[in-house]
Amino acid sequence: VWGDNITAMWARMFAPLRQTAVWLYNQSIEPFLFSATLAGRFGSESTAVDGIPLFFPAGSLLNQGKYSLLMGRPAIPVEYTKAVGDVGDLILWDPSSYVLADKGGVKTASSIHVQFLTDQTAFRVTYRIDGQPTWDTALTPFDAGDTLSPIVLLESR
Repeated sequence: VWGDNITAMWARMFAPLRQTAVWLYNQSIEPFLFSATLAGRFGSESTAVDGIPLFFPAGSLLNQGKYSLLMGRPAIPVEYTKAVGDVGDLILWDPSSYVLADKGGVKTASSIHVQFLTDQTAFRVTYRIDGQPTWDTALTPFDAGDTLSPIVLLESR
């Protein structure tokens, strides 16, 4: 089932963005990712295998990289994703389709008055930033197939 969900998410990612996409996931879904495979029997009669794994953890024999790989793209555990089974526990996202804007750069301030009684100086650093996706809505292909997007969330199960 996980293999079907992952390949369905991959199909909903706008194809030109796949080369820069990353997977973000809640660490609690890792046991399910280890079992994610493409269903079917592959190979010749004597060497056939059932299913092809989709997930390769970082530092494993087949992935010596810094990040785990899912469908060949980096898979990064993030504490801000939803719990296992909820919408958003697994996200396929293209960071190049997200813009950040800052306002005024870093501002600093200090005060000897805030902690006057303890002979301490208080320091404050502020940095204003905001971000949003570059797409307002999902893309409906010319052939009227499933919508495509730079952000795809796994539905609740």
